[in-house]
Amino acid sequence: MDVAWDEERRSWHGHADLGTDLRVEVVIASRHAEPALARSYAEQTLGRLVGRLGEARQYAARQLAGHYNDFQAHLPDGEHVTDEEFAGRLHLERLRFLATGAVRLDFRHDLYRGDPLFAGGLVVVEATPVGQFRRASWVTEPDARPVRRTRIRPPKPRENDGPGHGEPRPS
Repeated sequence: MDVAWDEERRSWHGHADLGTDLRVEVVIASRHAEPALARSYAEQTLGRLVGRLGEARQYAARQLAGHYNDFQAHLPDGEHVTDEEFAGRLHLERLRFLATGAVRLDFRHDLYRGDPLFAGGLVVVEATPVGQFRRASWVTEPDARPVRRTRIRPPKPRENDGPGHGEPRPS
């Protein structure tokens, strides 16, 4: 996990490599906890989750595919998906860790529930610090905007920094 501390937001921001071709954004919200401890808990939880992303997608499918299919049945052009098809349409976008090590896995998707609010939203799976999946939920596109707005941003240059952050000013 490659993260940097953001004092203004009291959180760590960066990326984690979760496989040969999967790099996702990571946020570790420290809040009032010691930042190093929050990061340590997140690293432990991440270690328990690596290799289990397929299980997280399957968990979301078991929790949400039935609701999706029920809603789609009322639409003239509605679709019916299996749990496997549902899970296959979830793509991990971000991991949001709490100070305790609990995590929210944000999956983007191309599932459309007949309401434009859900197009472009997220499916979120919550996991405990020991890696137990405990809740899956839909997040509408408008509700996903604030989550996506807190993406990694470059650090503000300090007054003494030169053209590039951390570089001395030319004399």
